[in-house]
Amino acid sequence: MFLFIALVLGLYMFLIFRTYRDIPSVAMVILSLFAVTTAIVLRGFFVFSTSPSLAFFYQNLDPAEFYHLMAAWYAGNCICSLLIIKRYRAYRKINDPRSGDEKRG
Repeated sequence: MFLFIALVLGLYMFLIFRTYRDIPSVAMVILSLFAVTTAIVLRGFFVFSTSPSLAFFYQNLDPAEFYHLMAAWYAGNCICSLLIIKRYRAYRKINDPRSGDEKRG
């Protein structure tokens, strides 16, 4: 389970520090983050409808543990999304060709 968490955190770090040059790429990454998490939640709903626990990387999770994990995962997605948007806005501000014209007069 630790390896999985480390991989997810590594993916988040990669996505946060990546340079986004246009808004469609930002939107696609953010939608992908939430789509993957939503797919896992839906899979959990399906499994819990037929069984009392879910095997998650060799550990059995009951519904309460799974929902807490997914809530934390969604919170991580929100934080990651905000950081991606912040970095994109900073990139646009620095690389805006009009900003140099205003300084020159």
